Amino acid sequence: MFDLAGKTALVTGGGSGLGRAIIQAFAAEGAKVAVADRDAEAEPCVSRDVVGSDDHDHHHEHGHDHHHHHHGNGLKHYHDEEMQSVSLKTDKPLNPDKFFPWIQDLVAKDGPNILRCKGILSFKDDPERFVFQGVHMILDGDHQRPWRADEKRDSRAVFIGRNLPEDRIRQGFESCIA
Repeated sequence: MFDLAGKTALVTGGGSGLGRAIIQAFAAEGAKVAVADRDAEAEPCVSRDVVGSDDHDHHHEHGHDHHHHHHGNGLKHYHDEEMQSVSLKTDKPLNPDKFFPWIQDLVAKDGPNILRCKGILSFKDDPERFVFQGVHMILDGDHQRPWRADEKRDSRAVFIGRNLPEDRIRQGFESCIA
């Protein structure tokens, strides 16, 4: 897949499911992986079981302290200058006939650099929220639920990766406005 030796990845939602699978894939490619999860019980076990480190045995009882460098909620802190995120937001509805071809083209061209993407979208004349997520060149999305009457109908998306073409991503997203 990729040679990630010497690189560091931050995986949010790493306590189970897709997040845990991403952790395992990055670790298998040689990356150091920092894990964040809202489930305070899941994150420490995942970090001990999956994240590569030479300072202790990974398959043992977890009833004692470890010698990791942690910040805040038990999260390991690493800094990687190449990592970046691009956050997008508009209060105008999007045109799905423009959005889907745009995002498919984006991941086809830049998928290897897109580590994660996700968003909640408001499509024109669509009473339901559309939620999508992706890893590299794999995208998935579906209607989640109807928009509530008291809920602001805006579209938000975030792309996390390396060497992302920020201007092209922003212009492409804006071109999808209905």
